Amino acid sequence: GESVTIRTPHGEPRPVRISGIVHDPGLAPGWQEQASYAYVTRETIADLGELPVLREAHVRFRPTPAETRDAEIAAVRVAGRLEGVGEIRVPSIRRHPHQGQMAAMQFVLLLLCAMLVGLSAVLTAALLASLLARQVRDIGVMKVSGAGVAQVAGIYAALVSLLGLAAWVGAAPLGWLGARALSRGLSFLINFDLTDRSVPPWVFAVQLAAGVLVPLGLAAVPILRACRLRVRDALSRQGARSEFV
Repeated sequence: GESVTIRTPHGEPRPVRISGIVHDPGLAPGWQEQASYAYVTRETIADLGELPVLREAHVRFRPTPAETRDAEIAAVRVAGRLEGVGEIRVPSIRRHPHQGQMAAMQFVLLLLCAMLVGLSAVLTAALLASLLARQVRDIGVMKVSGAGVAQVAGIYAALVSLLGLAAWVGAAPLGWLGARALSRGLSFLINFDLTDRSVPPWVFAVQLAAGVLVPLGLAAVPILRACRLRVRDALSRQGARSEFV
């Protein structure tokens, strides 16, 4: 209902009433481009002193071409039947205009997450190796009492699994909150609205599997080395020097 004063290159400043606000996700945000976008009728263009002619023609093909190359060929054919065509733009088929940017952001985040999981797993294995170095004689006593390699290894495997489970319990809700905040910020930067911010259940299952299985896989080496020591070697071991990494 308010008015804004607009001056075109061939006209005088005139007030134009604002009839509504539109969100065009195909355009970059105006605050990024330092520009304002307006949608007006031909009559308004004429009142502003410009020729009420169309300078762009948007063409859709039915059925939709299977490949972008097919759409380009069809667009060239259409342009050959028109006059004064200066430029032809063919967007990628079935791709959002900002999909490349979104894919790059997702790849960077995935790479950082993989590095964090790997470093955390290595840290867990190193801590467990230090623990085993101090308890190697205890392992020897358990084996003298009749415990097998699988039983002793199962104790330390359960310890690593519980650590991973505890870490997942604390990290999952924080990750969920962080993901919502990050997606909200990225959608604002790329100029599109997220209609569904829910997280699929399989995402939490993958997180749990990564948080338990990755550290357990790296810790398996020091655990098996310590549990396979002969009883005599285990009981004669002195100090806390680690040889299981």
